[in-house]
Amino acid sequence: MLIPFFVLGVNLELRMEDVMLDILKTEVDHNYDFFQRNITNYLCEHAGQYVLLKNKAAINFYDGPGEAYRAGLDLYSDEIFSIQEVTVQPVDLGFMSLAFA
Repeated sequence: MLIPFFVLGVNLELRMEDVMLDILKTEVDHNYDFFQRNITNYLCEHAGQYVLLKNKAAINFYDGPGEAYRAGLDLYSDEIFSIQEVTVQPVDLGFMSLAFA
């Protein structure tokens, strides 16, 4: 789907898929930054679990990535969220944070 977009009187067409991917990437990046700043708060009680993140907030913790992913889908119909493993050396999954189907 193309979205008409006007800038200084010039009609640009943006693909809806590109817009959504940009939104998702931004969400994942912001969530990862939030996670990095708060990892020490989570390690004691949630080491080895997976946290569901949305809008720079930890929503809940789950035992596996699939469980966290399914919870994200149930909670957020826009599918704009991310998950991260709670571990001493967190791995930046970046855009691939949602690759757990």
